[in-house]
Amino acid sequence: MIAGGGIRAVLEILPYTGYPISQGLARVLFWLSIGIVLSGLVLIIIALVRHEQKEPKEKPQTDKIEKESLLDTLTAMHRRLIELQKEKAAHTKVSLGKLKKVLPTLADRMGTVKHEDWPKFEHELKLRIRRACPPRPYMNFRGRFNFRRWAKLKEEWKEEVYRSALSVATKAKDELLHTKEWTLADGIKVAEWLDGYDWGIKKLRDDDARWKALYESIDNYLIDGVLRDLIKEHIDLSHVYNNMSLIIHYSGKFKHDIYSLMLYAVLVGGPMSPEQVDMGLNEILGKIEKRLKEMDNE
Repeated sequence: MIAGGGIRAVLEILPYTGYPISQGLARVLFWLSIGIVLSGLVLIIIALVRHEQKEPKEKPQTDKIEKESLLDTLTAMHRRLIELQKEKAAHTKVSLGKLKKVLPTLADRMGTVKHEDWPKFEHELKLRIRRACPPRPYMNFRGRFNFRRWAKLKEEWKEEVYRSALSVATKAKDELLHTKEWTLADGIKVAEWLDGYDWGIKKLRDDDARWKALYESIDNYLIDGVLRDLIKEHIDLSHVYNNMSLIIHYSGKFKHDIYSLMLYAVLVGGPMSPEQVDMGLNEILGKIEKRLKEMDNE
């Protein structure tokens, strides 16, 4: 096109230069410029067609990056929540008295022991503990002056009491767990119960700028209904994971108490333990990856 334009310019300027040019040569130059322009247009069309043919080959690379970005962002959101969970555990003080006071509400919310049935459950549990625990060690008045021997006997007795209480707690845990089939909805109930006393992670999470920025970065994925439900499930399960970890932390400090011990045993070895929830998180990530591939093929 530049060459054609140059030839046209030459033809227009020649009359002003005084150089003679034959009519035949002028016609040759004119048609030559037209040919060059047409050739340029053909080359442009060919280039555009080739570009469109290459574009679909490059698209899967972009989709792959977006897919990895979503999975990485959800993982980053979960890791950030774990950081906040550890911060919450370090700065939240939960006394044994407060923990025991709210346990009936938790049992009722979990659907294992109704609130009105808690006194009966508590009475039966105390009877089972008394029957299981060994009698206190006995030494006559004179023997108690052997302080080393007396201290050793009391320590051995405490260990036996703890083992007996643990056995009762484990049996009670099994009885409670086998009364129903646990679901994510049950985990959410427990997580919300903990948040209700501000012992959970929710308020800290909702006020955290880093977590919110990560959540806002995946807005474009929420358009698809299936993907939106899976993302919500992952966020809910991450919430459950961290609140369960916090309950284990709180109850683990009072394992000498039968109720705290039972709560600890329920959560550590049960279907809502952080280990089980973590497996669920990985399963959801697999479903999200599958859905992204389906969307690529639609």
